[in-house]
Amino acid sequence: MEQIKNQKFDIIVGIPTYNEADSIANTVRKIDKGLVKYFPKHNALIVNIDSESTDGTSQTFLSTQTKTAKISLTVNKQPRGKGANIFSLLKLSKKLGAKYIATIDADITTITEKWPKLLLDPIINEETDFVAPIYTRNRYEGNTTNHFCFPLLYAWFGRRLNQPIGGDFALNSHFAEYILNQKKPKNAYLYGIDIFLSTHAIGANFKINEVYLGRKIHKPSFDKIIPMFQQVAATMIFVLPQYKDQRNISKLSATIENRQRIDSFIRKPDQTKIGALKKYALQGLQQLSIANIQKYFGLDLKMIEAVKNSKSLISEDDWVKILANLSNYITKHSMDDRSAIEITKTLSPFFFLRVLAYFGELAKNKKQKNIDALIFKQAERLQIISLAGVDFNRERSYSMQKYSSFKTKQKGGRKVMKTTYSVTLTVVPNIPLIEDGEDIGAIILKCTGDAGITFEDKDVLVVTSKIISKAEGRLVSLASVQPSEKACEIARVSGKDARVVELMMQESQILNAEPGLVETLHRLGFTCTSGGVDRANTAKPEEEKVSLLPINPDESARKISDTIALASGKRVGVVINDSLGIKYRAGSVGLAIGVAAMPAILKGAADEVDLYGKKRNVYISFADEIAAAGSLLMGQSRAGLPVVLIRGLRYPDESGKLTDLIATDQLKNDLAK
Repeated sequence: MEQIKNQKFDIIVGIPTYNEADSIANTVRKIDKGLVKYFPKHNALIVNIDSESTDGTSQTFLSTQTKTAKISLTVNKQPRGKGANIFSLLKLSKKLGAKYIATIDADITTITEKWPKLLLDPIINEETDFVAPIYTRNRYEGNTTNHFCFPLLYAWFGRRLNQPIGGDFALNSHFAEYILNQKKPKNAYLYGIDIFLSTHAIGANFKINEVYLGRKIHKPSFDKIIPMFQQVAATMIFVLPQYKDQRNISKLSATIENRQRIDSFIRKPDQTKIGALKKYALQGLQQLSIANIQKYFGLDLKMIEAVKNSKSLISEDDWVKILANLSNYITKHSMDDRSAIEITKTLSPFFFLRVLAYFGELAKNKKQKNIDALIFKQAERLQIISLAGVDFNRERSYSMQKYSSFKTKQKGGRKVMKTTYSVTLTVVPNIPLIEDGEDIGAIILKCTGDAGITFEDKDVLVVTSKIISKAEGRLVSLASVQPSEKACEIARVSGKDARVVELMMQESQILNAEPGLVETLHRLGFTCTSGGVDRANTAKPEEEKVSLLPINPDESARKISDTIALASGKRVGVVINDSLGIKYRAGSVGLAIGVAAMPAILKGAADEVDLYGKKRNVYISFADEIAAAGSLLMGQSRAGLPVVLIRGLRYPDESGKLTDLIATDQLKNDLAK
């Protein structure tokens, strides 16, 4: 310290170490070259912060020739660890007036002189407050990131921070000051430091950049997986509840571009070490309180016993449910250091068994892109489940008879058919008034979860188009519509509002107009009255708003189906329906305008015959029949029941679409006449 007394520095790059004498020289040289080459006008300092190494790390650091000034500090306070070193670095940076700070691990063999530039440029250019790395890594590394930190951060904040515990970061003095002022759990002074920085950066809404550093090869970390996971997890569980107000239940974040993270380089841990980890996990399970397992993770006794008896590892499906229940628990409870450590102790055996199951999955997914997709899918499922508040273990409290469910009856008889042949319709309760930008799938998950409703394969959700239109911004203020001369003419004939007619013309082809009726061919390909323009249940009367049908209802249905599938693992069909008027028929009827994860049409077999043996050409508008059935429970005015679950239908595993329902050739011929 004496040699830098009374000096001020713009840039400080820290290298936290413990027994890194065999690797630190290479790291120092690359950092020095990068600082000299890319930041010649900045006064820079390289700092080794060491935890009393016994192998001469500090001496090796100091004896390495550099053009950049450097010093070595020894941190001998307890607890001793990487976090204590980083906190000491931030305090030193504040004392020396440094605005730009970076920290780089000492054991990286693939570091280049460009790393300091990549990390520091966004900070120096005032583009961001915190810079995190993206690397390609050995597929057997990064387990704490892949199965814990990454999915939980994504679930809570909708941000894909690829390497939140990567070890190589940059931050400005503003964020450094914030970090120094935060309450620090014990494990943040150890391996928990990286997730401490990342979680605070996201939770406190600091500007974050990710920079691609290329390949990262360093000393194998599998040997340290037990203390590393426990220290990281306890720190994250401690910090997350501070930012529970940053979570959003219904507006899931937009998907951002994924960067390849899995390297072609493969180094699998020794089988002996894998066996030792499994033994450690199973022994740990035997010591855990069943009450705590159920309290924190919501596991049932059957699964707990299966895992304890070595009958199963932890699948992706089970792990996502464990993390979702953990996430919900820490959202509802304040967290002190002791509680965070207790939860982590309970979680650890399950985490290690999940890692071992993942190793087995890697053998089946050898392509790098497939492995990344597996990791991202796990995170996406967790986000959907946890933000929607799904509780997998809540007892079913919602009566399936609550809103006029009906069952099919045996032909010619009065008795309800056996359960095998029954179909039930159940309203999904408490769907709120929908606003622009909300995620309908996530809202359905939350409401079904709150009601104790679970999904089964081949369930079908009927969703009214009105809430899709609201979520997708398809409400139009009539005050903004300027009717054309043609619209005014049609309005005079039909008695309709000219502004509404103008919107009909924008959405449809006008086929016929007469008093009280405008017949249209909608852009989606079907005929209806009023072009799908509707005033009902859009807004207060004085606001004069109307709804238009969704732009692409099939795509809207697919998004809902995908969301349900990610959360539940079940294939659930979706029909988007709308109450449409049909020429020469009084009233309106629910018809399908969007279909996903199920057939739109059911076709009979080529040799199908009726009860008397006559050949039949069966062609059923399956989605329309489902849409109409859903309308029976939805109501048309103030019911506020826009989603219906139908269970018991039998149909093939096909994916239909709206155009399957439209007799295109016949329509063209009729229009030509």
